[in-house]
Amino acid sequence: MKQKLCKLLAVLLAVGMVNMPVLPVHAAGSDIVEDVVQERILEECSAEEEGESVCLNAAADNGQFERITDDLTEEVLDEEVVLKESRILLKDKSKTYNGKRISIGLAKVTGSTGKVTYTYYTDKKCTSKTTTKTHGASSKGGAPANAGTYYVVAQVEADDSYAAAASNVAKLTINKAAQDIDVDNTSKTWKDSYVKSAARTFNIDAYATDGSISCEKVSGSSSLSISKSGKVKINKGTKAGSYTMKVRITAASTKNYKKATKTVKISVTVKKTETSSTNNGGGGSSNNGTVYWVAGGEVYHSTKGCRSLSRSRNIYSGSVSEAKSQGKTRPCKNCH
Repeated sequence: MKQKLCKLLAVLLAVGMVNMPVLPVHAAGSDIVEDVVQERILEECSAEEEGESVCLNAAADNGQFERITDDLTEEVLDEEVVLKESRILLKDKSKTYNGKRISIGLAKVTGSTGKVTYTYYTDKKCTSKTTTKTHGASSKGGAPANAGTYYVVAQVEADDSYAAAASNVAKLTINKAAQDIDVDNTSKTWKDSYVKSAARTFNIDAYATDGSISCEKVSGSSSLSISKSGKVKINKGTKAGSYTMKVRITAASTKNYKKATKTVKISVTVKKTETSSTNNGGGGSSNNGTVYWVAGGEVYHSTKGCRSLSRSRNIYSGSVSEAKSQGKTRPCKNCH
């Protein structure tokens, strides 16, 4: 019986049905509970009973005292324990994409010391959670990495004194980052003999952080042009000289990067090739590494007197590497 009274006292104190005074001895607590039980016994006592003592003695004899103690305990336990209110607040946040997951920041919690969790959504009504595939989150409802607008709710769990609570809906904005464009191979030099026979091309090397590249001529020489993919062309028969044009390079916008543009200067130099005239009887062999060629064909010759050159009026000369740069890829079978 004493153990039941102590349990009942603890429950009564927890829900505020009794106030615990400062007691000199622990036994005083049992006295408080006995008073509560006796009040209930007297309430149930029949009007025909003769006085309080008769009711209490009868209760002791028939086990009513113990039954009422159990009833009171169950009643008190059924009472809802009212916890104090907790509050949790989130602030909006804006950051630029950096390739990493970005969180909303810590919530400000007043009240409960329970665990705080954060859930990320893609809509204001907070019905669609972030995903790993689309938003770069570590798990469904987790902090995102990809650029976009997100909505976040924080929740704090209850503790012994304070109730659980949910925060306001905060907005997390991840802005697209700027992207860089790097360009190499913007100049070229050819000899006029090489350009004379056909239009010549070369590719610039353009790279962006993320987006696809496209090129467009802005201004410059009519002898030069450029394709969308970055192939520069100089027209067939362009005379010796220096030619330039300005080209706008655009990097397309992507999921996480803004559109970017950059204007560069493309330069092409056409150098005059040294020429020499020869007659049909011209002879003489090269003894200093010089080779000879004409505008057409793919061969170079070791001597101007090669019979293959007998009908040629304009013969060009230079090193083997120069000949190859003009498209002469193999030696003549007649003079080599």
